Amino acid sequence: MLQLDSVRAGYGRDDEILHNVSLDVPKHTTVTILGRNGAGKTTTLRTILGLCHRLGGSVRFNDESLDDLSPDRRSRRGLALVPDDRGIFGSLSVRENLQIAERKGARWAIADIYSMFPRLKERERNAGNALSGGEQQMLSIGRALLTDPQLILLDEPTEGLAPIIVEQIVEVLKDVRKAGVSLLLVEQNLNVCLAVGDRHYIMEDGKVVYCAATAEFQDRTDLHKQYLGI
Repeated sequence: MLQLDSVRAGYGRDDEILHNVSLDVPKHTTVTILGRNGAGKTTTLRTILGLCHRLGGSVRFNDESLDDLSPDRRSRRGLALVPDDRGIFGSLSVRENLQIAERKGARWAIADIYSMFPRLKERERNAGNALSGGEQQMLSIGRALLTDPQLILLDEPTEGLAPIIVEQIVEVLKDVRKAGVSLLLVEQNLNVCLAVGDRHYIMEDGKVVYCAATAEFQDRTDLHKQYLGI
């Protein structure tokens, strides 16, 4: 579904952060990217979405090159982002935040989002800036689903959240994958990655240094310690 082939990218022509990054997200799978802060994880997501300057290599989605497409055209191809800052419109209500993302014929409607996250239904008239961090993350995920994506890119979706909220988000991500949506998840919580991921990449200094399926990766405690500080 998504392929990065020897991608070099950064935030300017003389600011290369990604060095020949290659990765693959097959259909109906969850792929995770792990690594310490500054490893290049967020830059990888931003490059996929056309928000960083690509210096070399290629990005393909459903056998189509994305290299010359603007971010909005990439979104219309079926990509959705759940950003690390959640991207909530603070002056709009929960329902209004969801309504602006709705697409006709999408597999999820606002009622489905409320079913996934009952707390959002309870808070639907509250402004986005009045929500807790966990509620904002629920809203950000729900808004992404309403765009009817084929692939969702999530940047640290469980960072700073209470364990009970993390558990709820993990279950929603599992259900989303069962519904046929692929996920590319940037995450530092190893337990979350093992719970939802099929394949895992570790990045260090803008490079992919390891890749394996869950069955192999979960036993590599040496790599967990070396690259993740666990």
